[in-house]
Amino acid sequence: MLPRENRLVGRFNFENVKRKGKLFNSGPLGLSVYTRSEKLPTRIGIIVSLKISKKAVERNRIKRMVRESLRKQIRKIKKGFDIVFLTKTSIIDKDRATVDSCIKNLLERAQLLIK
Repeated sequence: MLPRENRLVGRFNFENVKRKGKLFNSGPLGLSVYTRSEKLPTRIGIIVSLKISKKAVERNRIKRMVRESLRKQIRKIKKGFDIVFLTKTSIIDKDRATVDSCIKNLLERAQLLIK
């Protein structure tokens, strides 16, 4: 579970990031980034739609995998951003190591990691 200050909640916030944010894609995941103030903590949201799977069990498993990978890297992510991870149907077949590498790749491409 992500710390409360790092959770993106509310429909308006998700819509704002999807509308105004910059989009990056890598394999089974997409990443939309919206810049806020540098002093505010980065907030992260995850979208797993019904198109991915009709079964809630599978959608929740995917969210847990992504959250666990992000939990390990949260300290390395720059402050002041709203980030939304968008999943694609190909994520169902992927294991945790693949998801970890995809997330790291996306964060590097979006220049969100502290060096």
